[in-house]
Amino acid sequence: MDQIPVIGLDGAPQSPTSPERAAQIAAKGKGGLQRDTEGRVWLQLRYTPQPTKVPIRRSGTRAKWRRKTIAAIRRRDGDDCFYCLERLSREEMTLEHLLSKSLKGSDSTKNLVIAHKDCNDKAGNLSIAEKVRLRERQLLKKIQEGAPHAVDL
Repeated sequence: MDQIPVIGLDGAPQSPTSPERAAQIAAKGKGGLQRDTEGRVWLQLRYTPQPTKVPIRRSGTRAKWRRKTIAAIRRRDGDDCFYCLERLSREEMTLEHLLSKSLKGSDSTKNLVIAHKDCNDKAGNLSIAEKVRLRERQLLKKIQEGAPHAVDL
């Protein structure tokens, strides 16, 4: 006999179990092995089983979301810092919320840009308009300096 049928406290069938597990449950007094007139055996539970909580492993989920989000923003905006307009290496990239999370800004790519950590820190919790003005001042400065990269924007 591979599996033993299990009947719950309420009389409803439960998932079958192995003979070894049925014997353990009976030994703990949480159920009793029953036999009908035809010799069929089942486990009658004396308690209501609670589902086992299996912890959900989420390691890497945030990192995976971050990688995908940065890739989407790079496809949309290129590899330049939103504020200083300098090229960013992958290690330098930080996600910047245009509408700060403290002001109920979302993690949507529509609200995100990439920036250097220092530039991101300088922008802090400025309003969106102030952040755009900060970027425009940097762009104007680059144009006045005759930076060839500024024209590519």
